[in-house]
Amino acid sequence: MIRSAVKLTTLTLFLISVTASPPFAPVFAAGGGGGGGGDPVSMSPNPPPPAPKAAAPKSTSRAKKKPSKQSGLDDDAFRDTDAAMLDEVLAAAPAAIDAAELRANGFTKIDLGQGALPHAEGGFRTPSGKLELRADALAARGIDPLPHYHPPAEVADAALAARFPLALVTPKTHLFLNSTFANGVRQHAAQPEPRVFLHLVDAAARGIADGDVVRVSNDRGAFRCRVVVSDDARPGVVVAPMGWWNRDYADGASPQVATPQLLTDLGEAPTFNDCRVEVVPVAGA
Repeated sequence: MIRSAVKLTTLTLFLISVTASPPFAPVFAAGGGGGGGGDPVSMSPNPPPPAPKAAAPKSTSRAKKKPSKQSGLDDDAFRDTDAAMLDEVLAAAPAAIDAAELRANGFTKIDLGQGALPHAEGGFRTPSGKLELRADALAARGIDPLPHYHPPAEVADAALAARFPLALVTPKTHLFLNSTFANGVRQHAAQPEPRVFLHLVDAAARGIADGDVVRVSNDRGAFRCRVVVSDDARPGVVVAPMGWWNRDYADGASPQVATPQLLTDLGEAPTFNDCRVEVVPVAGA
């Protein structure tokens, strides 16, 4: 059980850390079309980074092994080398992949037995194997089986809009990857302070000026940061780029304290950007 968990978390979620010699870096990246229905998949190693000026960063597997050791976990999986873990995973792969060949060539196609055009004759995960516009499986769940409009839970709620007239969206920032890199000196220096963006019309109606500290809130929670008054945001919309850590915000609360926990009925996806809020200036800030 432990060995399986270590292998899955360390190796099979698209980034596979290995001990490799030049000219390749100790990371192999696997990628595909993302459709989940048999799209062609390839694997290739990333090029090596420049020699570090200070202590070299730890690989993903080394970073996970150290706290495991400190926690008293003594399974053999935590003592395996990166190369051994890679060989074990590739040996159990659906298509035979030679790690030495992968290093030598720089890339390899992963043959899952579907050919270069896996959907030329259908082959979709539907009852007919074809692309279906009507999904009978949805009808069995009481959901319209044809393509349809499903109104947002909050943005389309007129009663909620009377109390919280602005829609909050939390897109990614340019230099962070979700919350990754927000603690990196270089990336954080380029984006040192979180901001929210508010349209000129919405700002004027609330007595908010560019650079003011504002409070964005709803019934779930509130966060504070400086505002950028700009037509980069649409009227009626508050844009709060995400990625900063809680410690970067006043009161230690980020925009996610206000976003909903509701999941979609199809796929149970999050609905973070279906969110209503109000924005007010913070006096004396």
